[in-house]
Amino acid sequence: MLELNDYPEVRVEMAAGLFPVLYIDNFYADPMGVRDYALSLAFDQFVALYPGRHAPLDDGALKSDTERFASLEARAYVAEMLKSVSTLDIDIDDIRTDFSLITTPARDLLKFQKHPHFDQTPVLSLVYLNPKDMGGTSFWRNRVIDRAAVVTQEDHEAYERFMRNAPAGEVRDEYTMVHTDSWEKIHEIDGKFNRFVAYPASVFHWVECKFVPEPLDLRKSRLTQRFSIHQVNKQAAR
Repeated sequence: MLELNDYPEVRVEMAAGLFPVLYIDNFYADPMGVRDYALSLAFDQFVALYPGRHAPLDDGALKSDTERFASLEARAYVAEMLKSVSTLDIDIDDIRTDFSLITTPARDLLKFQKHPHFDQTPVLSLVYLNPKDMGGTSFWRNRVIDRAAVVTQEDHEAYERFMRNAPAGEVRDEYTMVHTDSWEKIHEIDGKFNRFVAYPASVFHWVECKFVPEPLDLRKSRLTQRFSIHQVNKQAAR
């Protein structure tokens, strides 16, 4: 059920000529099985400002040795692929994984959820798990501070100043960028079914979501699997 495809399609592209994005299409051997399994879990965790819920894929969720081995294999594969395209020495124990659903209607988004953001981890990676594209991920450049990523402390401080002064923006019924005067889209990753992507977490990014079903229907919501890096053992010299 969580087994990987023996013949994935792997490539690396430069987003906007600036940031590497690792694509692995046809990631799982049985993506519908993975999707059905994910939707059988309890999405009862809320993390940071993500506009939805999470279901950890841990020993409490994995019921059989076969499931545990397949999940371990997936984490090991992700670790090796990320090591192969970066200077990071990532170990399998550095990676945690969960499933995520977007459940917050656009009109209920908070101020900070209406702006692209960055994450304080080296790499972000996820698998899109909707047979019909429910939206991917987009990269943005901030026009005000003239940056597309947070790399230095100066970048961090500039972004914090911008966000302190940024307006909340109008209320909309769709996940569309409100602040186009401040943000320029520079790249978009399509949320193709069974596609794994990984990219630098320092890049300003924003979730693309076609819609949030109302009343809420988890089977129609945007579903992804995240592979999160919780630490990196060391910087590898390559």
